[in-house]
Amino acid sequence: MKLFTLSLLLLASSAFANNIDSVYPKDSKLITELKEEVMEAALKKYPCIDRFGLTELSTEVVVDQIDQGVRDLYFTTVFKANFHNEYHPSTAEVRIESVRYDGSNPTIDWTEVLTVKGSVLCE
Repeated sequence: MKLFTLSLLLLASSAFANNIDSVYPKDSKLITELKEEVMEAALKKYPCIDRFGLTELSTEVVVDQIDQGVRDLYFTTVFKANFHNEYHPSTAEVRIESVRYDGSNPTIDWTEVLTVKGSVLCE
């Protein structure tokens, strides 16, 4: 019974919001460490995006080879965002730049969202 209740709770929570499975395709180039952070950055800046209104269109990866094998990964992710502005449905693109710095200290967060830009009109 507990397993059934837990399953129902998880299903209900995923049915009411954008989540990693609904936003990103299985072959996304964005690394797992950044997926939640990038998605949350878009939803925080544009709170009027619909429940299942965020979909990744593409992700480009640029490797910055610094020295001695240090490689930072820069990502540019483009989303399609469905939203409502004054009860009118609309669609826009959201472009997010993020980075995974090359580091190994587990006490440091090596990921960062750099910019969030889009033409979503939340009022």
